[in-house]
Amino acid sequence: AEKAAEGRQTELTARLNTQTERNKELEDLLKAEHTRIAELTTQSVAAAEQHQADEAEQGKAQETILEMQKALDEQLQAAAVLSAQLTEAQEQAAAAAAVAQQQHDGLSCKLGMVTAALEE
Repeated sequence: AEKAAEGRQTELTARLNTQTERNKELEDLLKAEHTRIAELTTQSVAAAEQHQADEAEQGKAQETILEMQKALDEQLQAAAVLSAQLTEAQEQAAAAAAVAQQQHDGLSCKLGMVTAALEE
C-alpha cells in the first residue's frame, strides 16, 4: 500500500509539475497578449491623434479656401465697377470728340468764309 501511495504521489507530483509548466506557458502567453494589446492601444491612440490633427488641418485649409474665394469675389466686384467706369469714360470721351469735331468743322467753315472775304 505504501508503494502504491508512493506511486500515486509520484504520479500526482508529475501531473502537478506538468500543470505548473502549462500554467507558466499560459502566463507567458497572457503577458505577451497584454503587451500586444498595449502596443495596439498605443497605435490606436496615435492614429486617433493623427486623425484629429488631419481634420484640424483640413478645417484650416477649407477656411483658407473660403477666405481666398471671398477675396476673389471682392476683386471680381471691383473689376466689374472699374469696367463700368471705363465704359462710361469711353462714352464721355466719344461725346467730347464729337463735340470737338463739330466745333472744328464750324471753325473751318468760318475760316473758309473769312479767307474768301479777305481774298475779295
